[in-house]
Amino acid sequence: MSDISLTNNDDLKLFRTCCPEMFEENDVDIFRKFFCPISIIEADVKEYIVDEYDSVELLVLRLYSAGIRDINIINELTGIDIHMLDKVLKTEIYTYGHINPNTGELTEAGKQTLEDNKDIEKLFQHALYDVKREIQADSLTGTIIRAEAEQPKEKMVTFSDRINPNILPLEAVVIDSELEKEITERLQMYIKEGYLTDGNTINEIGNLRSKEIRYRAAFFVKMRKFEYPFIAISYFEKKEEKWEKYIIPIAIAKSDSIKFDYPKRNKEYLVREDRYFEYLLEKKELFDNEVKLTEDAIREIILSNDYNDSNDSIIDESRDVVNG
Repeated sequence: MSDISLTNNDDLKLFRTCCPEMFEENDVDIFRKFFCPISIIEADVKEYIVDEYDSVELLVLRLYSAGIRDINIINELTGIDIHMLDKVLKTEIYTYGHINPNTGELTEAGKQTLEDNKDIEKLFQHALYDVKREIQADSLTGTIIRAEAEQPKEKMVTFSDRINPNILPLEAVVIDSELEKEITERLQMYIKEGYLTDGNTINEIGNLRSKEIRYRAAFFVKMRKFEYPFIAISYFEKKEEKWEKYIIPIAIAKSDSIKFDYPKRNKEYLVREDRYFEYLLEKKELFDNEVKLTEDAIREIILSNDYNDSNDSIIDESRDVVNG
């Protein structure tokens, strides 16, 4: 049996330090560590790639759309080398997805690219193409996890009866307009940080589907004056050559957010509709226990301007799991 440490005063102190606004005239009733199911979500994304879709590719696509699809005829009309034409057509099919490899017809992305580039005097041409991106969401509220708080899949565990305690995931991750907006912002961040080619812009978020479920250490938290419990996770960020640990909620219920001064800050957590926390509320009895810090510990936190973790390097969260 593998049991995760249920209580940890250091973690509770750190949570209070990271989110002091929640403790104004309030306190924590439940702060329990558990294995939280995480959905690995794959998103179909339509993206524009600018400046790299050159005139040769566009010319070939226009001829193909007009019914001129024989590579030898295209060669006679354009003078473009046969080998280059072969490469261009394969790129249209397998890279951009402009031509359906099964039917040989233009896809919607191909048609849209021609429509977007019908002005031949435009300085830059661009292509619309389909890509897939992976993101993570907790499978109990269906909320996307912040990029810096994601944990590599290989460091999470698959489900078994030997991990305890845990909460089984919902049947499907809830996807709504707010979640899709957050996903769009995440993908824009990928572009900004160079994970995607410079010049790409997201055009559309398509299907979202959960590929697999993994489990990671997290905290089941219930504040005394809140109606709904929420999930908090720990992660590390490097600041001034030093790794610092944070414990932040993934999201909290909307009705609870109005009970305190909800912060607008870099470490801001999401506020979502109450209905997304109903499943957590149903599971509250699994974790019922009262957790308090001593008055000395609370005083220490209030007087401290900052909290420094005793370890300077990242320590795998799995250190809290005891293998029996």
